[in-house]
Amino acid sequence: MSGPPIDFVASGGRALGLGHVVRSARLAREATARGWTVRGFVDGDAVALRVWRETSGFDALPFDPARACFAPLVALDGPADKGPFLVRLATRGCRPLLIDDERPYAIPAQAPRGWRVLPGLHHPRCETSGATDAQGFALLSGPHYAILAEAHRRLPPPGDADRNAVLVTLGGSDPHRAGPVLARAARSALAGARSPEARAARLEVDVVLGPSFEDPGDRDANALRALGCRVHRSLDAEGMAARMRAARLALVGFGTSITELAWHETPFLTIPHHEHDLGAARDLEARGFGRVLGTARRLERVPLAPRLLDALRDTAWQRRSARLARRALGDGHGAARLFERLEADLALRAPRPRAGSPGASPAPR
Repeated sequence: MSGPPIDFVASGGRALGLGHVVRSARLAREATARGWTVRGFVDGDAVALRVWRETSGFDALPFDPARACFAPLVALDGPADKGPFLVRLATRGCRPLLIDDERPYAIPAQAPRGWRVLPGLHHPRCETSGATDAQGFALLSGPHYAILAEAHRRLPPPGDADRNAVLVTLGGSDPHRAGPVLARAARSALAGARSPEARAARLEVDVVLGPSFEDPGDRDANALRALGCRVHRSLDAEGMAARMRAARLALVGFGTSITELAWHETPFLTIPHHEHDLGAARDLEARGFGRVLGTARRLERVPLAPRLLDALRDTAWQRRSARLARRALGDGHGAARLFERLEADLALRAPRPRAGSPGASPAPR
């Protein structure tokens, strides 16, 4: 039985990054595969529209909230306050799916309630199918809802001998241009390593510059190559999965890349782009997942090379943190789990327990 129509509205571009667009496009791809009627709307620039198309497999429309006629179910993924738009949807009888947004919203009492999915590694796991939040939204929370691409799931975990790099990836846009700073610090740290860090000194530095990273004349890329870094530009999901799998340690922005690294059991240091993400990054560290290196706009205050060497030397932390994060993801089929829940709530098909869900057998490793 096919599902109802669903619209996705995602925000992204040079100023915001591309994580919201990639995540919603992956969900749209899952919905299409399950027989839902899907449209995409992107509130962003030409790069964001291109990334949506490459990830989802179909074109999105530019977002125009004043003119568009939306489906009965609308998924919203972006950092902006959604209050006024939610009220507008409510007057039309549309049910919202809020993605990675914990803010309370005042919804008209008579409006149909929707769903709130919190799919991050830092979100507490909710095991109760009837759980709701304070606004009456059905609550789907925890890393077992993480939205991974198939390119990541199909790779087997590497052995320690296969990990030959420090990975630097600050997302699609890297608005504070932190990637080159971190890559230079990583090269400096590895060049200065002495025994017993001789093995670490042989690590490469992989730098991924996203499709919205502005680098006129490839000045940053060429300067990093001159330092001995391997520079990659706009990797697809397969390429990114391979680089994440090969990393001993990753320096990463606070976004969807965290769950991808967790899948590959790659320990990470987080560098939030925005100050408002710092608290969540520290909560993540307190739970044993990764470490916070500092916010992207304040890296000049951080002794980067010594901090990186400390993380590379601490192999016990690397193993403990990476395995804990990987176990939290369960079977990695968060997108399918999300749609199974929607289909059950909409009475489209009976709920079936998945591996990693209550009442199901654990997934094999």
